[in-house]
Amino acid sequence: MKKLKLSKIPSAPLDAEILLSSVLRKKREYLLAHPGDAITLSQSQKYQALISRRVKGEPAAYLTHHKEFYGLDFYVNKNTLIPRPESELIIEEVKKIAASPIIIDVGTGSGCLAITLAYSIPQAAVYATDLSPKALSIARRNARLHKINPVREPRSLTQSRNLFLTGLKSAGFSNGIKIKFLRGNLLSPLPSCVWQLPSKKIIIANLPYLSEKYRKDIRDTSLRYEPREALWGGKDGLKYYRQLFQQISKIIQSRAIDLTILIEINPEQTIRIKKVIKQYLPCAEIKIKKDLAGLNRIAVIQMDRRKPAKMRSCCESATQVSVRLSPLQDLRPDLQNNTLSACVRKRRTAARRGRVLLQKLLPPPLVSPCLSSLQSLNDLN
Repeated sequence: MKKLKLSKIPSAPLDAEILLSSVLRKKREYLLAHPGDAITLSQSQKYQALISRRVKGEPAAYLTHHKEFYGLDFYVNKNTLIPRPESELIIEEVKKIAASPIIIDVGTGSGCLAITLAYSIPQAAVYATDLSPKALSIARRNARLHKINPVREPRSLTQSRNLFLTGLKSAGFSNGIKIKFLRGNLLSPLPSCVWQLPSKKIIIANLPYLSEKYRKDIRDTSLRYEPREALWGGKDGLKYYRQLFQQISKIIQSRAIDLTILIEINPEQTIRIKKVIKQYLPCAEIKIKKDLAGLNRIAVIQMDRRKPAKMRSCCESATQVSVRLSPLQDLRPDLQNNTLSACVRKRRTAARRGRVLLQKLLPPPLVSPCLSSLQSLNDLN
């Protein structure tokens, strides 16, 4: 413990107990109850080796391969982010929303969020996605550890879809499976049937949100040992959240969904994340939840069924306008007709006035094609 204190590690006493309990394969409560017990030479050597690695900054969770989250023990290694207590706020908020939802954990990592929710909400059906096959392997291991997924998952997407539909009727996945792990970028690996089901949908995400500025001024040495792809979110830290919201905006354009989104953020990103959310989801209602330290930590985004319908109506109307105007590109040889020329000039004027309106009303994916159609009118003259 003296080495840890001299290295100015804030959690020195706790880390010393955790490392020793790992070496002895005993719980910390046992150490407190038997402070005078002697250890063998081999155990002492292993303990000193772990202490030396901890002094260099390597996280205790990676040294012991265990981390507690929401009262549950999770296996972790260098391929997954270490679960933080701040993320437990997501669990608390999700439990308030619905009793039998479809939960989608984006960027599941060790699976701590998905598994804890499946454990805490027995009626929930959970999907968990990640781009890293190594992280998914750890998540599946943790699911088996907590007996969430006691059997092997079916690999066929059609088979898994049928299991999912059957599972909802019996308050869980069939054959003992409650979490379906999928490899892919954010929401892309999800089968389309997920959005067609009437159940409440909850998307949770703790995506990489540290900015380049934070990377240059990094003080927490333990972060140097965690996977870079799980920490850094581009120049401003919001790269992956932009991708997520863009995917969601495309999904809600085609159907009415009772959807709530919960994301973990850096407190310094509060203003910027609200702007990004409104950019892609203009009809969203946003609430910011604080963690135990009083810092902004979770953004709760509610997509009410009725409000997205209004946005879809607007998007569909704008799309219909662009479809009606696009044939005018073929009319250039006939523009000598005064009546037609006047009509085109009026439409060009309307296009100028509508350009700003479209940018305000439409989500980013639809703005570009609509503006291209309007620009074609300007080219006619």
